[in-house]
Amino acid sequence: MEDQSSILGHIVSITESRDIEILEISMLRTIFELVPCKKVYFFKTVEDGMDILSGASYGKKGFIPSCDISIFKENSELIESMVVAFNDHRPTSVDNFEHPFTICPVDVLSKNVGFIALDLPDTTTQDLYVLESLIRIYQNFVSVLIDNQRDTLTGLLNRKIFEDSILKFIELRRMGSGDEEKIENERRASSNSDRFWLGIFDIDDFKRVNDTFGHIYGDEILILIGRLMQEVFRSSDLKFRFGGEEFIVVIRAESAESAYSIFERFRKSVEEYRFPQTGTITVSIGIVEITGEESTSVFVGSADKALYYAKNNGKNMTCLYSELVEKGLVKPETIQKGDVMIFDE
Repeated sequence: MEDQSSILGHIVSITESRDIEILEISMLRTIFELVPCKKVYFFKTVEDGMDILSGASYGKKGFIPSCDISIFKENSELIESMVVAFNDHRPTSVDNFEHPFTICPVDVLSKNVGFIALDLPDTTTQDLYVLESLIRIYQNFVSVLIDNQRDTLTGLLNRKIFEDSILKFIELRRMGSGDEEKIENERRASSNSDRFWLGIFDIDDFKRVNDTFGHIYGDEILILIGRLMQEVFRSSDLKFRFGGEEFIVVIRAESAESAYSIFERFRKSVEEYRFPQTGTITVSIGIVEITGEESTSVFVGSADKALYYAKNNGKNMTCLYSELVEKGLVKPETIQKGDVMIFDE
């Protein structure tokens, strides 16, 4: 085991970033360097479940952002060990498999988000203690970061991290239009539906609700809308409270029709929900595709145009920006590439 100063240096590297994705890379690298194994994996699962969504790894060749997850989906021994690790909240070893693994669950904000797997581990009790300690440091630090990224009223992501989040999607789209052979490793685990859509919506006639029932009740409406968003949209979708009664959701969908269907399902869910006192509340929604060719301000501006078309033409509607432009119902956004969007606090 390395000396204490080296271990402290590794701990500093885990906690010095405020970007969760970079934090994950630092954690994997630190585990690989401190705990003997051939390779270390981080498999992410559905929230509080064991269905694997994605996997990343770190080994002699460095960080690989996506890797084959089939071995943990198809091998009964590994699945059984994964269940034991999840239930016992501790590392579990698989010794009688041709590639032995040590599995350790990862919990963030008291919810299981995945597990670390060591391939061909050669670990002692002390090594396992180091592994658990590094994962706990990661869990605690990520929990703090997530708390700082959340809207205090609704629990959704807040506006402060919106631009950074959208820039990542823009970069993914740029990658998708580049040299496929060059980026193959980075996209290997991605589905064929690597198209992203931004939907912006607000609550129709929300000022009337506040004026009639008061701001406390208005806050209750916002909380309930946030809960409906969590229920209707997938856990992998990014859900923001953008400000006041305005919200943004970023989803992955293979086509405009599919994206429209997803947001339309949410609109109907709000319309059909019976809110206390008012009964029916509705929302208007504008949708735009995120590409690698424009700036964040263009996408938000385009979605805003679709939203306001919906609000000015009857409300309680879902509108696709591209369709409105094609039909000549709204004018295209003309903001130049590279423009920076300035947010009012």
